[in-house]
Amino acid sequence: MPPCAAPLRQHLLATLLLAAAGCPSPSVEPEPQPQPAPAPVAAPEAEPPEAVELPAAPEPQPLPIAEAIQAEPSAPPAPTPTPAPIETVPEPPDLDRDCLRWGDCQGDDDDDERFYPPLEPRPKRGRPYDGLLPQALGSWPPSSQPWVDAARAEQASVPAFERHVAELIALRAPSDFVLRARAAADDERRHARACLQVARQLGARVRLGPVPQGRPPSTELEAVLTRVATEGCRDEALSVWALCDDLDQATVGADVLRQLIADEIEHARLAWDTLSWGLPHLAPAARGRVLAALLSRPAGVSPHAFDAVVRRPAAQLAA
Repeated sequence: MPPCAAPLRQHLLATLLLAAAGCPSPSVEPEPQPQPAPAPVAAPEAEPPEAVELPAAPEPQPLPIAEAIQAEPSAPPAPTPTPAPIETVPEPPDLDRDCLRWGDCQGDDDDDERFYPPLEPRPKRGRPYDGLLPQALGSWPPSSQPWVDAARAEQASVPAFERHVAELIALRAPSDFVLRARAAADDERRHARACLQVARQLGARVRLGPVPQGRPPSTELEAVLTRVATEGCRDEALSVWALCDDLDQATVGADVLRQLIADEIEHARLAWDTLSWGLPHLAPAARGRVLAALLSRPAGVSPHAFDAVVRRPAAQLAA
């Protein structure tokens, strides 16, 4: 492993393992002790006895990964517990955005304009948004192509996190998760601007069009956690692993890559925290489906990288 990537990858692995181990299932209140029966009190008229509050039953613990994936319900699942409400937070921003323009990063329109279709395979950056990317408009030399691609992918991550904010609010997730998801959207805006600036240093005259509208936010916990597992826990961690390779080969923009790596590690940690919070609220069969999606290795990903940043934290989560 090259010396530049080694400490960053070690930081990634340590962060993911700590996130999986240090974020327990939703807290289970300690079982209260039975209250002693009230002493009889003489009274002229008979009164009904006081109600004695029975101990609350503890919530079920999540199954280990192997059991959760193979478990089939033998009886109808128990009703899903309702998470505790959180304090009021402002409404999420409107997901319909105008065209993105970055001031001095814009280029003048000319006859050499190139257009990218809005839907195509994504570069290894940021969090996916239904496979959608903004158009890149302008002209740029081949040397700046990776940075133009990176800017498009980072900008597509902005509405992905904004939609995730709306989903967390709808599911009454902890307010800390909502605030961290909003901060992640701001991170992605900075990432897109920084990547465009590096592209401009390499001779690009480019601007980004609007991100096409994706699907609306979901209110189904299993659907949200499946995307958190695949797009956050898995794909963002693998993206950091790949960014470390880019950093070792970078001749320009190394400081930008280091900032991207630091921020994406925090985004991956947010995903693991969210998964740890939500899994115990699902029935065993639904948990198994989410974990099976998490542990599916994408095509082209090395088994070594996948085991390091996905399987090991997943095993720690189930421990």
